[in-house]
Amino acid sequence: MQINSNRRWISRPRRWRVIGTHLSIRTANTKPGHTLLSFTQSHKLDLSLPMSKQKPREHIKHDTNITFKDGATIRTRHAYDATRNMRWHVAACDMCGREIALPGTADAYSMHSHREACKKRKLSNIPAMVSRPSAGPSLGHVGRHNIEEVVGRLPKKSKNQNVAEPQTDFSRVFGAFRKIPPFKPSIDDFQGPYNKLLYTLFPADTDFIIVPKSGSSSCSTETPVFTFIVLFGNRPVFFLDVGSPDDFKYPSKRQVADRDVRARIWDLDSECPIPVFRAVCAIGTKLCFYQKHRLTGVYPPFIESNVGLWIDGAPEERWEYDLLETGTRRFQEVATMTRKACETL
Repeated sequence: MQINSNRRWISRPRRWRVIGTHLSIRTANTKPGHTLLSFTQSHKLDLSLPMSKQKPREHIKHDTNITFKDGATIRTRHAYDATRNMRWHVAACDMCGREIALPGTADAYSMHSHREACKKRKLSNIPAMVSRPSAGPSLGHVGRHNIEEVVGRLPKKSKNQNVAEPQTDFSRVFGAFRKIPPFKPSIDDFQGPYNKLLYTLFPADTDFIIVPKSGSSSCSTETPVFTFIVLFGNRPVFFLDVGSPDDFKYPSKRQVADRDVRARIWDLDSECPIPVFRAVCAIGTKLCFYQKHRLTGVYPPFIESNVGLWIDGAPEERWEYDLLETGTRRFQEVATMTRKACETL
């Protein structure tokens, strides 16, 4: 990156002097004669004091709006220490919601690169996070900082870049789950909503077929289990086990559900035509995701429980996703990977 700086001193009456600086930033991808980012800043210095003894009130803090080519605007917090000639920037990304530290003179281009990386990770549907106050010292506001990004001259995307799939509308699916009775719901109350979820992710107008099966667990005849098996060309590529939400608080019930999923994976893996056989164990709306590769075992790994040593064979942390919260996105990612694997058949 190439930075060009032109500094000029402007005399002012009394004891104040204003330093004006104009900087322009260019990169290797910028066309000749074009500027990627430009801004102008100014601050005041007390000429009666040396630079090492400038008062903290002469430090400059200013906020900036950066507008990108897609119309998004990000509010950044900038601070400049005139005594130490230091500059730092903090901005909240509207894609992933994280606060990131930016270089002093390349904040707009750095944020542009960060947002493009977020798009590649398919995180563009995360809402923006409200900027939190800075944890640094309180600095007086005695100046302005204007940044203008030449959005039409940013490096263009390559034509062979992967394009994210359109986001699926889960509002009706969520509506079906919200209609479940909140007090003591049974396993039968979850069959319809999960059936609607699977048909949303594996549409009926495609080659996928969803086969529901009801029965008891293979490890315990007292535990009812409802299973949805997704077929592609009459061969299993994915399945979902649904259990009662009351089983989640009992370690023995969670262990039965875990072993039942592993036994089903063992039975269906030989018929699966894709390299990775994926499954989900749902206890109410709590989700645990499994996968079996042809060359490896089942993940997450098996834990041998021991009542005497208080070893939980199926800890609660494995059901860390809730379908009504972050579990929907994770479920959609698993379904997308399964569909893409089936496209190669």
